[in-house]
Amino acid sequence: MAFKTVTALENFLNRKLEKTLKDIRFEAFKIIEGYLHDFYNEYDPFSYDRTERLMSSLIVGDIVKTANGYSTVIYFNVDALHYPNAGISDSQIVDIVMNSNMPHGGYAEGTPIWVSSEQKLKAELIEKMKSALIANGIPIK
Repeated sequence: MAFKTVTALENFLNRKLEKTLKDIRFEAFKIIEGYLHDFYNEYDPFSYDRTERLMSSLIVGDIVKTANGYSTVIYFNVDALHYPNAGISDSQIVDIVMNSNMPHGGYAEGTPIWVSSEQKLKAELIEKMKSALIANGIPIK
């Protein structure tokens, strides 16, 4: 494919990159969601109100055009959570759950959701992104 201007090439690449990011963000979401489910399978009771609030607060952000391309985020919406009588803020509780190896209130060891997800994403996301770029028409090596 030949491009007559640099702008035409940029427009082509940006369209392909946006589509690729749309495709790949849900794969990343599924990895994080998997560790979240592992976390809740580790402890009894398996499900209660707070479980549902945390699980339903995992959000995939929109694709946003930036100065250098596109970006998206996957995050826990702390505003959707409220843990009454916990003695610390909701965001502190989420931080403990996401990053601690004792996230079940100290009652049981557990999966540190962000740490585990981040390790898997670092190990796999570049290859997933490369495959998605190739599938979307950008021939990279």
